[in-house]
Amino acid sequence: MPGKAAIDNDFLNHLLEIKNHPDLPDLIRRFFISLDVSVFMHPFVYKCEAIVITNKVRDILVEDRTISIPELSDIWDNKDGGKMYYEMMVRGIYKDFTGNEYPCNNMFEQWVARQSLGEVHTVVACAFVMSDCFLSDDRGASELQTIVFNRFNRPVHVYNRHDRCDYLRSIALPKNQGLTSKELKMISHPVNR
Repeated sequence: MPGKAAIDNDFLNHLLEIKNHPDLPDLIRRFFISLDVSVFMHPFVYKCEAIVITNKVRDILVEDRTISIPELSDIWDNKDGGKMYYEMMVRGIYKDFTGNEYPCNNMFEQWVARQSLGEVHTVVACAFVMSDCFLSDDRGASELQTIVFNRFNRPVHVYNRHDRCDYLRSIALPKNQGLTSKELKMISHPVNR
């Protein structure tokens, strides 16, 4: 059974920018399968960051559940006090991460771009759903590993595309879904391919 992995919008967008591959949805699916992860995106990140720009490949991956978008209440498993605890943890981790107070009075109704809200909501969701993997190309996101461990006493490892491709290069071919070195270079390369 694959482990759960959260994905941020930057990581996904870099995958969606790959050019010159005959079947990009299949490439992305094989990448996730080879990592042995079931991928989800935080519903706020999806709503406030991802779908603000139309992308057919992303839509295909969401429709076929290659990337799932959970209901917000599923993150705290609809438990009594779960929403309040979630809000408390988001505000605390945000303060630890940025040094500032959370920028919205109502975090469930308001969003501010370029304020690290997506990264913070996602690592809290990881801790709540017992996922220890966050796929993020945001350079600052790796700092969240220590903050989350200190708050929740559980690890959430932050990996970028380059990290994951290096890992896939190190495992046997049958396990990496036949990803070629050219495909791994497409996935990991910072500029298009």
